[in-house]
Amino acid sequence: MKGGSIGMNLTGVLVQIFMICWNREFAKRLQEVGIVWRMTGKYVEDINIITPATTPGLRYKDGKMIMNITSIEEVRRWL
Repeated sequence: MKGGSIGMNLTGVLVQIFMICWNREFAKRLQEVGIVWRMTGKYVEDINIITPATTPGLRYKDGKMIMNITSIEEVRRWL
């Protein structure tokens, strides 16, 4: 997909609409897996979200949170 030209009014409006939809879907998915976000801030296509830390090794896959033991072992090697 090719994007719109930077500076066009229509491009800016489309980005805002897309980001509102994306933000709502992301919030819904977080809620479905029990992650509560504490704060969010956005500017055009940039979104900053603050959430509590999840358990090391926890991964989102196919709409569910799963524990990945291999990920925990990889993190421990880096410490």
